[in-house]
Amino acid sequence: MHRLPKLALLASLPLLAAGCSPLEGQDDAGRGMEAMMKVLGAGTPAALTAAKDQRPDDFRAFGLDIMGSVSVDADVDCPDGGKMKLEGSATLDTDLGNLDGWDAFATFAMEFDLSVDFRRCKVDGVKINGDLDYSLDIDADSTTGSATLDWAYTGEVRFSGEVKGSCEVDMHASASTGNAFSDLEVRAYAGTMCGFEAGEVAGYADLSFGG
Repeated sequence: MHRLPKLALLASLPLLAAGCSPLEGQDDAGRGMEAMMKVLGAGTPAALTAAKDQRPDDFRAFGLDIMGSVSVDADVDCPDGGKMKLEGSATLDTDLGNLDGWDAFATFAMEFDLSVDFRRCKVDGVKINGDLDYSLDIDADSTTGSATLDWAYTGEVRFSGEVKGSCEVDMHASASTGNAFSDLEVRAYAGTMCGFEAGEVAGYADLSFGG
């Protein structure tokens, strides 16, 4: 089991790609996985925020952005240079109310389906080009501090820099929180990445960074 720090990592988690020669070794595949998670962890929330900001009727309640359904079309800067373009749709449905007449509660379900075009997107010495389909479903309840997540990646990406080679990805995973959104406990990745079992590759990656 891999543990990820906080619910802030919701919109984070990886992928991979094509081009030159195939990427070799699970260690390099894990390094590529880390890089993908970092750029998606930074870029996806930024793209969703940009989409929300285009809706004049948006509002906040109990600390939640009530977004409804939006179209996503954003160019986002990568941490160390380059860009990624994210297109698709996102939906956030909430149920707000009170317990015992006073205590606020909120449940929400969020899902998005995005296509990601990496354009010389660089982080930690790894440069990424290529395309990825990225989807995420979240269900959360503030009364219990619990959430469940399911996400998936398919695509082809080229790595250069400190990791070199092409990689195809077709993998998915799920996670749940333990107590008050304190941690995400991730079930083993299923599917394949770079020709290896995704669950094995995840063991070579340091996935414990913040989004």
